[in-house]
Amino acid sequence: MVKNVVMWVYKPEAEDRGMEKNIQYVKSELEKLPYMIDSIETLEADLNFTGSIATYYMILISMHQSKEMLDYYRDHLDTFRR
Repeated sequence: MVKNVVMWVYKPEAEDRGMEKNIQYVKSELEKLPYMIDSIETLEADLNFTGSIATYYMILISMHQSKEMLDYYRDHLDTFRR
């Protein structure tokens, strides 16, 4: 199994929405990915609840059966980017 970990820091304002709305929007979109890309074995999108400014705001952890399946996932992400 291959684990893929991505962490984000958000700007206070983007897309004419506040940071909290953007974080919730991205989280809900990320949680749809396993239904669209079958190489994802598991996916977790979690928010930072500590409120500390020294940490990331969101983390995404996905599991894949092999490096080839991870590459497949990464190649197909471009399809879903807006």
